Amino acid sequence: MAEDEDVFTAAEIIAQQEEHEAEAAAILGADDETICSFARGYVRQSLYACLTCSAPGAPAGVCLGCALKCHERHEIVELYTKRNFRCDCGTVRGGHCKFDPSGAKEAVVNEGNRYNHNFRGRYCVCDRPYPDPDCRLENEEMLQCIVCEDWYHVEHLGMNPALVPHADSYEEFICSSCMTGLPSLRAHAVQIAAADAMRKDSENTGDSSDTVAAGTADDDTQRSSGETVSTAIETGEARPNMPGDGGNQVDAIATRSPFVADAGGKKDQSCESTAVAPSTELPAFFSRDAREAFARDATARLEIAAQKVAFLLDQSDTLLAHETRARLLHSERVAAAERRAIEDSPLSRVQLMEAATAFHEMSTAVRNSLGKIAAENRTVTAADIKEMFQQLPGAKRRRVDE
Repeated sequence: MAEDEDVFTAAEIIAQQEEHEAEAAAILGADDETICSFARGYVRQSLYACLTCSAPGAPAGVCLGCALKCHERHEIVELYTKRNFRCDCGTVRGGHCKFDPSGAKEAVVNEGNRYNHNFRGRYCVCDRPYPDPDCRLENEEMLQCIVCEDWYHVEHLGMNPALVPHADSYEEFICSSCMTGLPSLRAHAVQIAAADAMRKDSENTGDSSDTVAAGTADDDTQRSSGETVSTAIETGEARPNMPGDGGNQVDAIATRSPFVADAGGKKDQSCESTAVAPSTELPAFFSRDAREAFARDATARLEIAAQKVAFLLDQSDTLLAHETRARLLHSERVAAAERRAIEDSPLSRVQLMEAATAFHEMSTAVRNSLGKIAAENRTVTAADIKEMFQQLPGAKRRRVDE
């Protein structure tokens, strides 16, 4: 075995597989890869941006089914999940939808959708891709704001990264820009030492106080530090103060929680972007029951109404609630598929029972073998694999004299 070859114990392999399956069920469990989700309307779902089909200034988001079938071999950006979004595939923004051969959606404008620079594969105030090929950090950690739904590098939150609460101590995060219009929510946030968390511009950023976070090359304007941008949309309705592409194709990538340089004027280690002046507002971190507290707080309710972010009062809007529903739907879908497989099988009931028994015996034998190796806390070798298959029921063969 080569010295630089990765080595895993059986316990690590089992744990990794179970973790991947659980993550997939939580994120994709509510989505059906065999259909376009357009008929579901504006819902929280896994989204993908197709850079191949999107016209300049008109980003598009597509569902899981369309990403796999309609945009295969295209340049796709995975967007995780976003709320209140209807699939753009086959509409004025999203190219041809193979689930809609008649082209019934071609003139549709999804006026309720909201877009930001994530749909161009850009994130954070540094407007960099993820993963960032120029990142020099071993762990490129990012957090998603529950209001604007943009993603932020921990180093670019406008506060000392070392003082960001541990992941186990909070459930949701709101960036500093979105907190500007929701100051009363801070009373319900996980407490951090504000005096220590806020970095001083005079100490850290040198002469960068006039620098703003720029967009990509096709962005014509740069907005000054601390500005709050209200997104315009096709209907002209007021939207939350957050970044996004409206129907007028304005790319509202605002300077929100600007990142800062390290002490001594050195740039942040995670990307090559120029430092900008820090925001006067800190981001906030909230526990699982914070939304219930918002609902009981009259001032918070007024601010939430003014910012048109009523979803902050809805417990079912949380990512945790979505993942719980997704896992349940995934389990139901798997069970239904197994029932259909049995019903559609050409095998007799006896043959099906024999096949199920054989599979159970094989899977049990494999798990027992791996469990034994895991208990010994050693790596799986080629000899272990060979012995494992030799011990499988029905795998042994009568020895034949040569």
